[in-house]
Amino acid sequence: MEVRFVTRNVELPGDIKEYMEKKIGKLEKFFDKILDTQIALNYKRGMNVVEITSNVNGVVMRGEDYAPDLRKAFDKALKNIERQIKKHKGYLTDKARLKVQDVSFDIDPELLSPLPFEKDKDKEDLSREIVKTKKFTVNVMSPIEATMQMDLLGHNFFIFKNDSNGAINVVYRREAGGYGLLEPK
Repeated sequence: MEVRFVTRNVELPGDIKEYMEKKIGKLEKFFDKILDTQIALNYKRGMNVVEITSNVNGVVMRGEDYAPDLRKAFDKALKNIERQIKKHKGYLTDKARLKVQDVSFDIDPELLSPLPFEKDKDKEDLSREIVKTKKFTVNVMSPIEATMQMDLLGHNFFIFKNDSNGAINVVYRREAGGYGLLEPK
């Protein structure tokens, strides 16, 4: 397993780095197909923030926590990842195997054209400005698996290719509770 460290506003002593590498290496006893792990360390408002992101055989798991002490923040974030890996492994043992494939698909060019909207002539609406673009692989899975992946990432929505109909779908967390599924017509 490859381990990468990213530090922002914090100095990483060698002994703590060794400690983190040793503890991260123990994750493989729970699940042996951990491809790589990134540990991001940051110092904000008097607290050490540790974010651990692991690629577990194509499923991204993320744990984040903070504490005044760097080791305590790391240990708490590691417990989050361990819990997610155990949950994922249990899910895989209940099901034969999670089918995750790299999928390439073509999007209808009409869907990519911007929608016309009227601008307010008095002031320009800057809230529509795209400030970040993110590229990712769309995986083939069931809606239940997509909600599980969304929960593991801690996001409010998740885009996936539905294994039953091959269409691109979105699952999202509803404010009233539960999940929603968006399917194209």
